[in-house]
Amino acid sequence: MERITYHRLLIIPSGVRGIIYLFFLFGFCVRAQEVDSYEEFESLKGKVLSVEENYYTSLEHYRNRTYETAYKTLEVVKRRITFDEKGKKQTYEEYDTPTHCIVKTTFLYDKLYRLSSYTKIYDTGELSEKERDHCWSVIYQYDPMDNDPKARKTSALTYQGNLLKEYRTYTYHSLGQLTEEKISSIQQNQGKIYASTTHLTFTYDKEGKLTSLKWAAIPSGDVQYHDVFVYDTQGKISKKEHWWDNTSFIKYSYEYNEKGDLAIEQKKEGDVLEIPKVKCNNSYHYTYTYDTFGNWTQRISTADDEVFLVTERIIKYKEP
Repeated sequence: MERITYHRLLIIPSGVRGIIYLFFLFGFCVRAQEVDSYEEFESLKGKVLSVEENYYTSLEHYRNRTYETAYKTLEVVKRRITFDEKGKKQTYEEYDTPTHCIVKTTFLYDKLYRLSSYTKIYDTGELSEKERDHCWSVIYQYDPMDNDPKARKTSALTYQGNLLKEYRTYTYHSLGQLTEEKISSIQQNQGKIYASTTHLTFTYDKEGKLTSLKWAAIPSGDVQYHDVFVYDTQGKISKKEHWWDNTSFIKYSYEYNEKGDLAIEQKKEGDVLEIPKVKCNNSYHYTYTYDTFGNWTQRISTADDEVFLVTERIIKYKEP
């Protein structure tokens, strides 16, 4: 199996340079949806101080606590996140070996304890053309007249080093849900500045659950991609469709265990203009081991009854 996407952990057989390339290509300056690779940690139960996740491609590697060296298929072999006393995330790290951190994210908060900025520092082991190439930061802005600690951000500025790369504004409806993100991506070339604008639009059902997300160019209206969500009776996503140009698609269906964790994932990829329409049809199964707080500490991922990933979580809690 060449790659596996699970809970936003992307396994790419292209080396560390591939991470940087993907970041520049789909990263802050051009990516649309703000998706955090660490957001699943925020739903942990109990007063968590830190979580370390280690990834192994077989049960043998897991038992021996070894990772592949001769044929390395995992781009990320370890992740680590820390929280402060109030449960706010402080740092997030990803490692391409058990000891080498390839990216570290640091979070800062304002006096009302709202997220004010975060910075990502990349270490590829290679010399960059400029020092700023490996440093990205995002600064959030809030209504200066709104002193509510739960106030929603109004805009965000993204920098590569000291160069502004993106300006993003947020619009909400009367119930406070996000309805639009307007994204201005900025490029500089030979002293000239170029900007392109796109926007994300969000649609919700009467219960307030997201049902549709669309990314389109402004002013042409050309759709870059479109996501559709369907929910089960427990309010969890049971189906998701991701479309490019209204022809290429990835369709997911999900089933959950009694604790609400993903147990079965079906994934179909294809294009409606091609024959056959479905090019790839995979099924993944996930089994878990839990601690006394109800957080999982081990996940075994299988496809066709074969283990392709074992995830170990080491969770540290605040002393009572």
